[in-house]
Amino acid sequence: MPLSSHLSAFLILTLSSCPAMAGGLGEPIARIHGALQSLLHCEWQGSTPYTICPTAQVRDVVGVNVDASGDYPETIEFRPILTLYPPDSDANTLSRNTVVAIVHYFFPEWKEEAAWVGDALKAADNDENSEHAITIGGATLYIRSLDVEDGEGNYALVVITKLPSIERWKTDKLSIAK
Repeated sequence: MPLSSHLSAFLILTLSSCPAMAGGLGEPIARIHGALQSLLHCEWQGSTPYTICPTAQVRDVVGVNVDASGDYPETIEFRPILTLYPPDSDANTLSRNTVVAIVHYFFPEWKEEAAWVGDALKAADNDENSEHAITIGGATLYIRSLDVEDGEGNYALVVITKLPSIERWKTDKLSIAK
């Protein structure tokens, strides 16, 4: 079994079998930080309202914005790798599997997340103007192709937000929201 298959199985098993990893956007920020840190093998930097966790499993960082109370996540943003050379590399597979694992963490009751996310990532990899959005339980999952000027591969922007609008991510095609 290739390394990428082992990593995929590990991510899914970790999230589905460990009660500490059962998540959702209603979880306190400390618990979400702990779960994502464990999943991404990273250390949180910054302070609320915006913290980041640099990780090799996606292009650079996973960022979390908290709500006005400072206790719960409002928005999670990251840029996964879609395709680096070679296209069947472990980095590409790990990045895609990490996206599915994160989405599963935040939407544990959604049964079709793997298929929907897979289709959205494939579209983002193949079309520079791809955008997919779905609303689940009062939050929006938004995935679009991302223009990255380094020319080293294809990437996407993934946003999970409780904000009523995703317009700011639709208009800024180059970066994660500040």
